[in-house]
Amino acid sequence: EAQVFRLGKITCPVLALNGTKDWQVNCEENLGLLRKGLGGPKEIHAVEGVNHLFQHCETGSPSEYKGIEETFAPGALALIADWLKRLYYPRRVQNRIAPPVFRYAMCSRKIEA
Repeated sequence: EAQVFRLGKITCPVLALNGTKDWQVNCEENLGLLRKGLGGPKEIHAVEGVNHLFQHCETGSPSEYKGIEETFAPGALALIADWLKRLYYPRRVQNRIAPPVFRYAMCSRKIEA
């Protein structure tokens, strides 16, 4: 419960992705905790069939990493790109896209329990 309390203090927009074949971070447990605990705007996705490195794989074992040619799953990349577009370009300005934002939304302060 301490983790959920601390997550509730995060108020910046969060995109959380986890591969369903991730052996290093349990997908259901991790995303469930984030769904329950994050206090601000959030979008949470389980990416089907990818490992910890967001590569499509057979089992998700780290021993498979060296044999996978895919650098990053296109579906996961599309989720990230779409989220960023919605975050930074929520509407058109005078029939053109608003100018790019050259800063990152980050929660930089330390969160205390």
